[in-house]
Amino acid sequence: MDEVLELIADSVSTLVIALTDSEEKNTLFGDMVPATELIKQAVDGMIEAANITRNEVDPEFQMQIDDNSSQLSRATQDLVDAAHKVRADPWDRVPQKDAIRAAKNILQKVVLLVLIEEMANIKVLVKIAKLLGDGTKRIDDTNSAPEAEAAMEEVEALEAELVRRCARRADGCKNGELRQNLINASDKLRFSVQQHHQAARAWCRTKSDSDNRGRHDWSRKTLAATDDVIEAVKQIFAEASKFVDAAFKWQPIRTMAEDAAAAAAREVARHLATLVKHVHAGDGLDKARALIQAAQRQVDAAQAVADKTDDPIKRDLILAGIQHLKSELPQLINAVKEAIAHPGDARVWANLDEKVRNTTAASEGLAAAVSMAPNVAVAALGNRLASELDALQDAIKRGDKALANQILNGIGNLFDRHIEAAEIMINGVSDPVTREQVKRGIDGLRAIKEPILTTARHCIDNPSDQEAQRKLGGLIDQAKRHISDISYPHEQVSAWNHQLHHDLDNLQDCVNRGGEFMADEALIHAKRIAEDVAKQIEAAQQVMNALKDPARKREIKEAIDRLKNVADRLQNSIRDVIANPKDPAARKRMNDLVAETRAASDNLTSVCQPRDANELRQIQAAHARAGKAGQPQQSDFKIEQKAGAYNPSILGFAQDIEKASKKKELDPNSPLGRLTAFSQQIAAEMAALSAALASGDVKAMIVAARKIAELTKQINTSAKQVAAECNDPRLKANVLNFSTAAQNYSTQLKIIATVTESSAGVIADQQLVVACKGLSGFVVQCLDAAQSASVKK
Repeated sequence: MDEVLELIADSVSTLVIALTDSEEKNTLFGDMVPATELIKQAVDGMIEAANITRNEVDPEFQMQIDDNSSQLSRATQDLVDAAHKVRADPWDRVPQKDAIRAAKNILQKVVLLVLIEEMANIKVLVKIAKLLGDGTKRIDDTNSAPEAEAAMEEVEALEAELVRRCARRADGCKNGELRQNLINASDKLRFSVQQHHQAARAWCRTKSDSDNRGRHDWSRKTLAATDDVIEAVKQIFAEASKFVDAAFKWQPIRTMAEDAAAAAAREVARHLATLVKHVHAGDGLDKARALIQAAQRQVDAAQAVADKTDDPIKRDLILAGIQHLKSELPQLINAVKEAIAHPGDARVWANLDEKVRNTTAASEGLAAAVSMAPNVAVAALGNRLASELDALQDAIKRGDKALANQILNGIGNLFDRHIEAAEIMINGVSDPVTREQVKRGIDGLRAIKEPILTTARHCIDNPSDQEAQRKLGGLIDQAKRHISDISYPHEQVSAWNHQLHHDLDNLQDCVNRGGEFMADEALIHAKRIAEDVAKQIEAAQQVMNALKDPARKREIKEAIDRLKNVADRLQNSIRDVIANPKDPAARKRMNDLVAETRAASDNLTSVCQPRDANELRQIQAAHARAGKAGQPQQSDFKIEQKAGAYNPSILGFAQDIEKASKKKELDPNSPLGRLTAFSQQIAAEMAALSAALASGDVKAMIVAARKIAELTKQINTSAKQVAAECNDPRLKANVLNFSTAAQNYSTQLKIIATVTESSAGVIADQQLVVACKGLSGFVVQCLDAAQSASVKK
């Protein structure tokens, strides 16, 4: 489909430039019906190809393919209809603007259709990889030679299919480095499977300790190699989808290490939920030991994820989460021992409750860092802090001194952890406006922490002081505004969605296990589920109120109502299960409603994501107004950054290319000389693009992006000529890989520039900056590699 995508991108960008030029110069526009008919033919062919492969993908993607194909067909017909109206009256600008909108919509939908197909294929590949991992574990778990042989036959078949799919996927990847990573990972997997089976058969024959150690060692290597394959596939898809709007999301692809971390986090939550009751019952130390083992599994799996990720922000968040959990565990064990040693002392039980609460927060924070995008993981920590502040205020109002003390003793750590995570996240924020906003939130939280702690302590010690309670409420409101400076409402919606999934998992685990404490544990999870739903809806309402489009408001309102309805029914079903834990019909109702609740929450999360730059600007503007109303003492801060002479980031990338292209004098007629000259022209066009972006000149942006795409094709041609004259295979491969990757980025840049509106904000700017950064980096690397290759003739 890549060739069709390139054809449509060229046709749409040409049409947009021509229409814009006609309007600016107030000239007649020619007949565009033939061009739009060609676009329609290409789109129809793409839809037909997608429908042919539709039945080969998972059901979850079939609906997305159908929906996107339907929208694409409508947009194409809208374009053709607008073209006929322009033919009838060339001076009527309304259908011309309709044509521009339809053309941009077509390009966006075409990109989505390509990525849906891509994601569907990747999900199948990852499923095979995880089945292979399960089979590898079964080989080690059995002591029966026939069972081991059967498992090995299954693994070998899966490995052959996985390697075949990896080879096909690698052929379709334009990034040479990522393509090679996948090839290397699949080769490593094939070798590890062979060695593991060899060691397993040897152990089946000898039953010796050395052969047993050998099979376990190769089992670990096989599982690691399988995760390497999944990680390589994740990186390829991330590369392909990095330019797509935030609303285009699926459940993330998870490696086996990420699955293990999530499973261990659920186990930790299960042990923590009933730890205090087990201490009362006399088996607290056994429960604590099981908890420590589960926490260690969570830490080990999280460390494996951190070691593999190529995102430094995600890695630092995970490592910080690991340290937080490890620091809480010794304090929890000491609290258990004190409660066992002094069962009549109310203070030790209060301390144990506090340590359970703190350890729960640390484990959930680590789980979020492992499974979420960094910005959503930070939002999750902010959500936790805001919830604890609400709980603290509520406990003080109700006069629950014990609970208030418990929350207060742990809330300082939550402030510190959220601030630390936000400071890690800000290192990956390139937009100066967003950086300033996050920094303001960090500074605000740091400044307000001590006043909240001091005032809350005074309120606990002086429960009749209503003025102090009002002051505390005001401070908590300010803290929440600082939290919202760090994370937007749509990010908070995503974070609450993750927390809800986590608590629903814990509920089902608890009910399936049963036991004497099932009812108590289920009630805890039910309460948390109700809070998750309420908080997600609260954040969703902020998004809804910020948007201006009535249709979008209605869409979010319908999603909120759907979640409310199913959540209420879920709570009733949980009570039925607690009352009749052995009733299969009650359990089925609860499990069905859990699935409905997940789907409703996912749907709400999806519809709350900004669909384009304008929607994000509306959310930002609403946030700015709320912040200004709540904090009049601060200086005015405008989300909309004033346009300057150029975009400094993109200009910097252009200067990087210019600097790399002036390293030495070259023969202008040689392949390397031509490659260098084309690179210098790209630098000039990228500088023009930076100026167009700063001034909001969409037509100039599209023109510059199209020129860059054409020049990159020339670089690719020259790179092939340089490589043909090189005798070093490694240098030759580098030249070709870097030039191909640069061409891929130039295509993405052309698409982004074409669909960008003149009022585009942070999303579009960031996408353009990311595309220019990637293009610049690969052009510079291609220049360096070509200069090295030209020596090895």
